Amino acid sequence: MDSAVNSQRRNLLVLLAWCLLLMLAWGLWLWRLDANDLTFDEAATYLVANRPLPDILRYLRTAVREHPPVYYLLIRGWMVLAGTGEFTLRLFSVGAGLVALTLTGWLARLAMGRSGSAGGLLPAALLAVVPGMVYYAREARMYSLGVVWTVLSAGLFLRDWLPAKDWPRRA
Repeated sequence: MDSAVNSQRRNLLVLLAWCLLLMLAWGLWLWRLDANDLTFDEAATYLVANRPLPDILRYLRTAVREHPPVYYLLIRGWMVLAGTGEFTLRLFSVGAGLVALTLTGWLARLAMGRSGSAGGLLPAALLAVVPGMVYYAREARMYSLGVVWTVLSAGLFLRDWLPAKDWPRRA
């Protein structure tokens, strides 16, 4: 009975620690988010994503140095829902950065072979304050979403491929 109570208490503390970490990152990344005007690249994001959907795809098919279309399609939907101000454009990247933090915790637990969620707190906390992550999570560009895709693919690789005995077949 005591171990069940201790396990529940531990799980609650871990959940509270994760909530605290995400709220601190949220506050850090939102602080004065709209203090500056959009940069040239952020304005380019707005100009591409503000087009009708077929025009976005048509433009990206011929644009040599633009990012793949997934980000522009997602930010287009976000702009329809939330608006087109500097704050709201950058808020999408902040949200993607928070998803990246939780996925980093998941990846760390997979890498360490632990099922408890406390094992991923330190790597996620470190990522939350790395200057590059702080900078790019606050910019209306696809970089924080790129971190999400990278960490997600690394975690899926660790989960599905590495435990297999007959590598590289899926476990």
